Amino acid sequence: MHPLIATIKAIPQHKQKSPEWLKQRQGYLTSSDAASALGTNPYSSYDELVFKKCGISKPFTGNIATRHGERYEDEAIERYCSVMGMVNHEFGLIPYEAVPREGGDPELNFLAGSPDGIALPVGCDDTAEPVLIEVKCPFRRKPIQGVCPEHYVSQVQLNMLICKCKKADFIEYLPKTQELFITRFYIDHDWINARAHLFKDFWSKVMQFRDSGIHTHPKYATIKAACDKAIIKDEERKRKEEIVKNQGCLLDSDTD
Repeated sequence: MHPLIATIKAIPQHKQKSPEWLKQRQGYLTSSDAASALGTNPYSSYDELVFKKCGISKPFTGNIATRHGERYEDEAIERYCSVMGMVNHEFGLIPYEAVPREGGDPELNFLAGSPDGIALPVGCDDTAEPVLIEVKCPFRRKPIQGVCPEHYVSQVQLNMLICKCKKADFIEYLPKTQELFITRFYIDHDWINARAHLFKDFWSKVMQFRDSGIHTHPKYATIKAACDKAIIKDEERKRKEEIVKNQGCLLDSDTD
């Protein structure tokens, strides 16, 4: 087994999407949330992420776009491996501090990431260069070959840093046509170093409000009210779904 794969597999980890994995993520700034910490995520703000890390967030049960992505992710990886002659290795959440490294920054021990995998050429030896992969299956957006949306760049760069990978493929897949759009990345330590203080400042703020209480945040009333409203709406949705489900069961059992 390749030394890097063996090293990462030896790290205790939980299956992605499992309750244990979700709980573990709460203790770190994960690479998928990095764009929010930088203020470049169009779907979640900096302050919303602070609240999320302090235990207050809107429930997320998925939507048509995320369900589409989850449905076709495995197919995308299989297609990529077939076309590129690679074998993918899957992992759970990998903390930065758990990967042995020389010259690491202990002030970044709050970072962690869950890459979609680390791929190696079929039949390679220990000298092969692993390729970290990040997969997206956009529902409406048309991918452009060689172009990665800005809010995913931080996810790819931090996952490479965390997993000690020198290169990555950002993969977008259209299942209808089986098209692959691949953007090759290389670890950019200048990019990371230029933003490291922003990640550290964000985590410092999270720890500050964990200590003082998130209720001391100046936007507490507004964000808490929005989250409470979303929770009520989600509970109502679940109630309606349960009614429809029960009605279906009654119809199925009707023998008249």
